Amino acid sequence: MTPRSAPGAGGNGPGRSPGVPEPLIRVGDDSEDEYPGASALATECYANLCRAGTMLMELHNRQTRDKYQLSPAPGRSWPSSRGPARRRSRR
Repeated sequence: MTPRSAPGAGGNGPGRSPGVPEPLIRVGDDSEDEYPGASALATECYANLCRAGTMLMELHNRQTRDKYQLSPAPGRSWPSSRGPARRRSRR
């Protein structure tokens, strides 16, 4: 799987409707032959979803670092520094 730029208007791959933009990450044309029973479209969807999640985390980390001067590790523990959540009473 590699990120590629779209070679046209999009929608030119197998299983894609015309006018649908190309994904950021594409699998090879022979991926379904190489992995019988696999779906190239599903693999591309999953790979692009993971990539989008990574990009969102990077954006969040950058904004947190710029606004609060926090690195990602302290930033993850920051909400829990306000104290423990309400505890259930023991009986």
